Amino acid sequence: MLEDITIVKVVVCALAWVFERFHPSTTDSSFARNFRFFKSSSFASFLKKYHRNATKGFLLATTIAALWNRPLHLFLVDSMALCFLVPAFFISTIVFPRLSFVLINSGAIWLWLHGFLHEAMSIVSAVIAAYALISFPKSFTFGEAWIIARGVVFTTYFAWAEHKGAVPEQFVAVCVSGAVLVCLGGFLSLKVAQFKYPLVSGSIGMATVGFTIVLPKLSSILHEDVVNWMVVFIHHHRHTLGVSLALTIVCIAAISMTQSISSSNLRKAFHGLVTFLFVPILYVDARFLYYSLAFAFVLFVIAEFYRTSAAHPLAGWIDKLTSRYIDAQDSGPLILTPIYLLLGIAIPVWLSSGGGDGGHVHGHALKMSTFAGLMSIGVGDTFAALIGRRYGRVKLFGGRKSLEGLLGSIASQLVFAAVLVLLGVVQVEIVMISMGIVVNACVEATTSQIDNLLIPILTYQLLVTFE
Repeated sequence: MLEDITIVKVVVCALAWVFERFHPSTTDSSFARNFRFFKSSSFASFLKKYHRNATKGFLLATTIAALWNRPLHLFLVDSMALCFLVPAFFISTIVFPRLSFVLINSGAIWLWLHGFLHEAMSIVSAVIAAYALISFPKSFTFGEAWIIARGVVFTTYFAWAEHKGAVPEQFVAVCVSGAVLVCLGGFLSLKVAQFKYPLVSGSIGMATVGFTIVLPKLSSILHEDVVNWMVVFIHHHRHTLGVSLALTIVCIAAISMTQSISSSNLRKAFHGLVTFLFVPILYVDARFLYYSLAFAFVLFVIAEFYRTSAAHPLAGWIDKLTSRYIDAQDSGPLILTPIYLLLGIAIPVWLSSGGGDGGHVHGHALKMSTFAGLMSIGVGDTFAALIGRRYGRVKLFGGRKSLEGLLGSIASQLVFAAVLVLLGVVQVEIVMISMGIVVNACVEATTSQIDNLLIPILTYQLLVTFE
């Protein structure tokens, strides 16, 4: 039975690749020329205006869904929503915005009321993905928008549904979904209040949502006032916090003072900095890192809201701070690379460590999957870039990535995993996880999707499978 399910998933992923390969593209309209329907619908022109100049991302997102959803019917629902509903809602929202909004959400509510929760969540995710593509042109691909929307919907349901989950997981879920809700509150305040100063009107909306919805929810989860909890948390982890802040300030200052370094090398330097800081913290105090990543995500999202809303003078300061770290994939109004990097590191930690009371030195075993983001992005992606730029000669599929960079990524990740095993940080067979390392390196070398986010998620799923 398991083999049959695996075969079906592989077939569906292959169909997603075909759908991605022959879908009308922003740069290649050969398929549109051959089929009058696509040519007359001007779908390619819609893509060129709203879609980031990359492949659609159906294959990678479907592969992640296949690894994530163990039951076959859930995977089929998600893959259908990704490959068909997101493009369909994308077009209908542009052509018939109000009618499509009413009909689609009515269908989702009907499914939810009749017990089809997963199907309703898939439709809502497709709607959010379509609106994200339209509201922030050139910021997403179909696959990226779907993964992000699916994560937001799932996290929101987990955070606010009436069920008893573990406190650390629910706390992180409320922080993640709460950051989105706070920014929505600020956005609505900007639209309604129309104050002269966006900083004031946006802050009022954000504070209203934060103090009336998010913070009370966090207090109810913790069974104590969240402000008091944070004071105790900071005091308990004051040594880890102090050392982390000191090292971070010194390293960032050293990197930032190097004016001659390119934007790409600067980002890779921060990848290395993240690995240098987070691996020891995971070993010593995993609980501190678990919650600190949630706090950092909230700060990153709020900072991006202020930047995009032109809330001066704060927006100008944030723009100046982030201007040197902009990636070529940040071609839309949103600068998402820092947030993606944070999530790429954080998601495996949140899913694997469970918010334990300490790190390895306190007797809490760590899994290799906890290091999925640090290994794939902090180590593999960094060494792939460094080796590829210096020694890369054989280009892969005519693109920018090289065979030498690919081999450097695989070798560096294997060395990283071997060091963790030799130090006793994790207990895993290197041979078992080597397949996952090879796959993530090959995907990173060939994909045009946001690797800071999607590669760690893919790596995490592969490591969980092989562990």
